Amino acid sequence: MKLGICTSPEHLTEARELGFDYAELALSQIAALDDASFAALKKAPLPLETFNVLFPGTFRLIEGSSDEEIRAYLDLAMERAHALGGKLVVFGSGGARKVPDGIPYISAFRRLVDIARMISDAALPYGIDIAVEPLRYAETNILNTLSEGAAFTAAVDRPNVKLLADLYHVWSNREPLSQIPVIRDFAHIHISSAGRGVPVKEELSDYQEFIHLLKGCGYDGRISIEGRIGDFRMEAESGLGVLKAIL
Repeated sequence: MKLGICTSPEHLTEARELGFDYAELALSQIAALDDASFAALKKAPLPLETFNVLFPGTFRLIEGSSDEEIRAYLDLAMERAHALGGKLVVFGSGGARKVPDGIPYISAFRRLVDIARMISDAALPYGIDIAVEPLRYAETNILNTLSEGAAFTAAVDRPNVKLLADLYHVWSNREPLSQIPVIRDFAHIHISSAGRGVPVKEELSDYQEFIHLLKGCGYDGRISIEGRIGDFRMEAESGLGVLKAIL
């Protein structure tokens, strides 16, 4: 498995020095860069294989943002992800996909299926996979659990639209880890401490169970640390050490 970290451009050199295999940046921020700042990222010292935060919070995917606006944004975002070497983009964006009051769940679900197919269409020419991220109930009101995410990706029915498992959101939603071998097919993994920081030694057995179940499903892809970090070098190094001790 490859180990990466969700971070910002200013920490890429440190992440490389610490031994991470890749970095995961926010695609919404990449899409907003001016041409000069974007060109500088092409010289990144660490592979930029995955991107998260596909849509900025200003988008209203269920109701508000037009198809034309969404497609234009996706064309730019996927072009830039590809230019930086991106292989996978995470579709989390809880605020952007939140269902407004008064919209029936099934209508919102169908709309998100259409959105996911737009994302797929924009990503497919570049060979980019999309990982749908179920999020905790506190962050959005649709696509929260792994089972709901699996049903969603099945409904989208596109070969490059797959599922992400984030241990923090699984814990927050009190989902049993026993779902993992039932669902089985994951494209990407996020991991953090229960407090949403980097992985810590005190929770080592929990991470071991999570990764053991993933390995049992045949998962051998990327795992990104996604958590709040204060002292980047110290905390990122510590979190990486915890994961390496398991793998």
